[in-house]
Amino acid sequence: MKEELKKDFKITDLGEINWILGFEVKRDCEKRLLLLLQVAYIQSVLEHYSFKNMKPYTALMDPNCQLSTKNCPKMAKEFAVMKDKPY
Repeated sequence: MKEELKKDFKITDLGEINWILGFEVKRDCEKRLLLLLQVAYIQSVLEHYSFKNMKPYTALMDPNCQLSTKNCPKMAKEFAVMKDKPY
């Protein structure tokens, strides 16, 4: 693949990939798996919102809950309530 790319693009082979666009890349060739992990990003979000030292909590979401744009605020008052919510 790299040789084909070199035909059309100037590229530098830096070896096996470990990170790309903030994702950690792990490969398991034996199982033919490519994993993209966001652990570092998740840790930074937890730290940003002061959740880093919180204990994990499992809260199952209702599998029948159908989220859609119908759940979004529509009136100015509803927007005002949600304005300062970071999610």
